[in-house]
Order: sequence, then structure tokens, then C-alpha cells
Amino acid sequence: MVASFTIAEDLEALVLIGGVSAFVAAALTVVWLVLMATLPAPPRDSTGDQELAFIAAHDRHQIAKFLPTTLVAMAYVPTWLGLGALLWGEAPQLAAIAVAFGVLYPAITAVGYWLQFTVVRGVADLVARGEASAGAVYEVVGFHDRPTSMGTSVVILGYTVW
Repeated sequence: MVASFTIAEDLEALVLIGGVSAFVAAALTVVWLVLMATLPAPPRDSTGDQELAFIAAHDRHQIAKFLPTTLVAMAYVPTWLGLGALLWGEAPQLAAIAVAFGVLYPAITAVGYWLQFTVVRGVADLVARGEASAGAVYEVVGFHDRPTSMGTSVVILGYTVW
């Protein structure tokens, strides 16, 4: 038995946009992986103060690591909505799940990635101005990929919902 999908004419554009978005998300994922492999990262055994100094010295590199993931999360919205449109006529329950993923997952993870993106800038600015509060901000909010990081925790929540 071969599955066939019939798409309402008014949804064809959404399916096409979703397919293009899927390729954009895949390309951005490759860019992110290359950046993660090539850009410098804080040493694993560094203290909080050493990590803060590293962030201040390499804040543009850290931002470059987080920006593609934020864009991937945003590209998932039309991808999952397009998948929902594709499935709508044949499997409405799966279509509803795809639409829910298209709305919930990117909304949650984009917030987490945006937090990481903006916290790097804020912490780097505090360190550059010699603010003592940089350490406190870093400990509370964090941007690093540890479970104690607020941004990472939000991203993990998004993946859990997914």
C-alpha cells in the first residue's frame, strides 16, 4: 500500500515554505557544528573568573556559536507547520502534533538560545567595565552548556516538550 497525500491548494505554499525552511535549518545546523568545532571554548577546568575573562576576550566567538541555533529554532516554525499541512488530509492527529511542535518547541528553545546570546553580550560588557556584578550574573544566569545555566535549562525544557 502506497501512501498518497492530497494537499488543499491553499496549503501548498505552506508545505513549500516548510520544505525550504527544513533545508535552511539543516544548513544552519552544519554551520553551527563547524563553529562549535573550530571556535575557541573556555578550558574545562577553568574557574568562574577565568571563564569570565575568556568570555570578555572572545565574546564575538561565543555569540557566533549561539546565533545559528537561535535561527534554527526559528526555522523550525514553518518546517513543522508545513509538515502539519502535508499531513492534514491523511492524518489529522499527526498534523495537530506537528503544528503543536511547530509552535511550542521553537518558542521555548528560541528563548533559551536568545538568553544565551544576550547573556554573553551582557556579561562581556560587565567584565569590560570592571563590574564586580559580572561574576554574580554569570553564576545566576550563565551562558555555558551546563544544567545550571538558565539558557541551557530553557533549551532542555524545549527538547523535553519536543
